Amino acid sequence: MASSSIRHLLNTQIEPIVNRRCERTMYRTDIYEHRLHR
Repeated sequence: MASSSIRHLLNTQIEPIVNRRCERTMYRTDIYEHRLHR
């Protein structure tokens, strides 16, 4: 039970950070591709 609660906390705290990183990297690649196409 303790491990599951810890896992739940990790999931709820880490997921937003991972999502932000993914959005940031996607944004960077979009800019990079846009520069390449010019």
